[in-house]
Amino acid sequence: MARRKVIWTKNAELLFKEILTFYFERNQNKTYSKKLLQKVKSLTNKLSRFPFLGFEIETTNYREIIFDHYSIIYSVSENEVVIKLIWDHRRNPDVLRL
Repeated sequence: MARRKVIWTKNAELLFKEILTFYFERNQNKTYSKKLLQKVKSLTNKLSRFPFLGFEIETTNYREIIFDHYSIIYSVSENEVVIKLIWDHRRNPDVLRL
């Protein structure tokens, strides 16, 4: 099975960096941030091989993988998986705008 290229939108990169920074500052060490980064890398690697792993979000062209307290929202094209958003479910949902 051919791999698809994984591409991150600027918004997804910024939100994920905010999450990593928040936990680094709160915990005063990088342990949790590194663990979260490795988990996301592992999942995006799986998505490159199995892009339809996540479930469809109704009335959109997006798919979602939920893990721990997070969601990865992404879209699939013929050659790419585009990461649209990494969302921490503990955040205020009013901030979320797709």
